[in-house]
Amino acid sequence: MQGWDVSGFHAPARPIWFGYAAAVAALATFSMRTMIPLGATGIFANILNVTYAFFGGFYPVLVLQVILLLAIFFGAFTAVSENPTAKAGPQGRRGFEAGH
Repeated sequence: MQGWDVSGFHAPARPIWFGYAAAVAALATFSMRTMIPLGATGIFANILNVTYAFFGGFYPVLVLQVILLLAIFFGAFTAVSENPTAKAGPQGRRGFEAGH
């Protein structure tokens, strides 16, 4: 086409695939029925977002995702430390699904 320079178009760099993987993992969290897979998938998506933001140079996103990751770990630590005598459910799991 006249006026369009397409010589700069190329295959996406590798960091963009971390972004796509993070998006897929974030969408996968909506299909989780219990808390443990939900939390694990959410943390995995967050780590992929941190990786994507770091290598892509998206520093505001990186700061946000690191803060969210720290909040997740801090919240999990305080939840366990506040109730260290919580009994495991029938399958040896703690949490909402323990009674099912």
